[in-house]
Amino acid sequence: MKLKQPLKCNQLLSRPEPIIRLVLYGTMVVVGLMTLLLLISYALVGNGYVLPRLVAAVFVMAYITGAAVFFVKKRHGVTAWMLVVFYTAFGTIILVLWGLNAPVGVLILGLTIVLAGIMLGARFILVTTIVISLIVLGVQYATTAHFFNPDTIRLGQPSTYLDALSHCTVFILFAIVAWLSGRRSEQLLRKSQRAEAALKVEKDLLSVRLEQKTREVREAQLEEMRQLYQFAELGQLGAVLLHDLANNLTALTLDIEDIGSQMQRNESITRAKESIAYLETMVNGVRRQILERDKPVVFDALRAILETIAALGPKSRRAGVTIEYAPGNGHPFPVRGDPIRFAHILTILLSNALEAYEDRTTDSPSIILTTSSTDKRLLIKVTDYGKGIRDTERDALFKPFATTKPDGMGIGLFMAREMIEHHFKGSLTLDPSLSETTFIVTVPRTRSKAGISKL
Repeated sequence: MKLKQPLKCNQLLSRPEPIIRLVLYGTMVVVGLMTLLLLISYALVGNGYVLPRLVAAVFVMAYITGAAVFFVKKRHGVTAWMLVVFYTAFGTIILVLWGLNAPVGVLILGLTIVLAGIMLGARFILVTTIVISLIVLGVQYATTAHFFNPDTIRLGQPSTYLDALSHCTVFILFAIVAWLSGRRSEQLLRKSQRAEAALKVEKDLLSVRLEQKTREVREAQLEEMRQLYQFAELGQLGAVLLHDLANNLTALTLDIEDIGSQMQRNESITRAKESIAYLETMVNGVRRQILERDKPVVFDALRAILETIAALGPKSRRAGVTIEYAPGNGHPFPVRGDPIRFAHILTILLSNALEAYEDRTTDSPSIILTTSSTDKRLLIKVTDYGKGIRDTERDALFKPFATTKPDGMGIGLFMAREMIEHHFKGSLTLDPSLSETTFIVTVPRTRSKAGISKL
């Protein structure tokens, strides 16, 4: 069941129906009681002199009932005018019967001015005041001209034009007060309506913005779910490839050793053995990482850099690119985390730098790897002078599945940044310079007292 809400202040001002209803039904009750008392006095007591009054009361009751019918039909303006006319006539009759000095008549006419302002609006106060003032002056003129003679015995003395002017002055004061009050109420109403309209517009805009933001968040979540699904597929595929790679590496190692025993020492066989040894190291590391459930250890980051460069030696020699690195003072830099992940990050950056020299004729192509350290962090820079990265590609550089290579998957730099930020609590950024391509890696130094493990 829906409860009826109470009317607010601005609703009372903009909708005078509650005031009209109150005045209408209050008048109907009073007139009904007066009609009932007159009927009792005439029918039961036998007072014949009340018959004219009873007839007048019945006529008034019919008039008020007609106003109620208009009110039920939502003709509120007609009902308000009928009430104003009724009270004006009622006050006028009192003044005609008992003179202008009858206080009840004066009060009823003053009340009529106030009611007109409340029920009809402030713009009708002046009209009502002028009409009532003319009525008062007309009653005084008719009294002076002896068109009728009011019963002034109980009031002590007949009224004069001075009394009429005094009453008009009172009515004017009533009108001023009612007009000022009505105008103030209407001004407050307009301000309230403007504020309400502004709030509604703001609410609608907020609703639109909220809906748009919700849609954007939902789309971002769907995109992230699609990416996670793709990574899950890559993970499943990687597990299958890892198993097949391990089996084929074992067979390939046996074949290479058999060929090496039958032939004299050959440089190609030596390079093949180096590549196979590197692949076996990576496979064993991944296996160990899966079995140990990502248990972090403390290792020497500088030693890991040297070993990664050495493992990429055959690939860099085939590409004709030199990897230049000076380890500095040689003091170890302890880092807590997974050394396989660390080597994988460096491999991604160095491999990208090697590929940057493809299809380019450059004298003495080289990759510059520099390190610098403080008490808190290690800074690694990988710089190449290859084909570079365009401005349009830099914004999406670290996003998943965004690649500039024809056969690239677009997950290398994304995975590298994810591992640096989430596993090592460091950072991976691209230097804004366009003259060369420089990736900057920072990793924090560990404060653990445990010894540095061996890779």
